[in-house]
Amino acid sequence: MSDEVPVPPTTPVKIEVTSVTGQKIQFLHKSEKDYYEQAKQKYLDECSFTHANDLRTVDRLLNLEVQCQRYQWYTLAGIHYDATLIEPKAEVEYRRAIKDMQTQIAELQKSLGVTKAEREASTQRADSVGAYITELVQRAKDFGVMRETDKAMELANQLFAMAGAYKRSNENERRKIGLENPETIVDWITDVMQPEYEEIDHHFKKNEDGQKYWIRRL
Repeated sequence: MSDEVPVPPTTPVKIEVTSVTGQKIQFLHKSEKDYYEQAKQKYLDECSFTHANDLRTVDRLLNLEVQCQRYQWYTLAGIHYDATLIEPKAEVEYRRAIKDMQTQIAELQKSLGVTKAEREASTQRADSVGAYITELVQRAKDFGVMRETDKAMELANQLFAMAGAYKRSNENERRKIGLENPETIVDWITDVMQPEYEEIDHHFKKNEDGQKYWIRRL
C-alpha cells in the first residue's frame, strides 16, 4: 500500500496508464497510477520476463495489487474516493476481498519467482548450475589430459607386447608377426613411438593442468 493518503476528489477521476503488455488501463486516483508505475518498473528492473504468459501474469499481479491497495485505503479511511461513507457490511466485504487478493498476489509472485524466497532459491540454483558447469569444464580438461597420458601408456604397452612376443617366439613365428629381428623393434621405437611420445611430452610441458598427471603416472 502506498504511503500517500489520497485526497478524495468530489468526482472519481479515471487516469489511464499503459500495462506491461501494452494495454491501456484506467485507475480511479493518482495514487493508484503512481503505485502501479512504481511497482511495474520495480518488477521489470529486478526480473527478466521473456514469455508472453509471464508478462500477462505481471499485468494481473499489478492490477490485483492496485485493487488491494484501493480496498485497504477504503477500510482505513472509512470512505470511498468520492467521499461517500463505507457501510459496515461493505467494509466486511472489502476486508474479505483484501484477504483473498493478498493470497492471489502471493501465489502469482511465487509463480513468477519474484518473492524473496524464490529469488534466494533461484540464486542457489544458479550457483549450483554454475558450479556444475565449472566442474564439467574441468572434467573436459582432465579428460584431454587423461587421453594424452593414456596414449603414452598405450605406446609403452605396445612396446612391451612387441618385446614379449619377440622373446617368446621362434624364428618362423617372428617372421609371421613382422618381428624378424631386434632391429624391427628399434625401428618402430624411433619411427613411431618416439615422435608420438615427443608430441605428448611437448603437450604437457605447455599444459600446466596436465603436468600433475604426467609426473604422477609416468
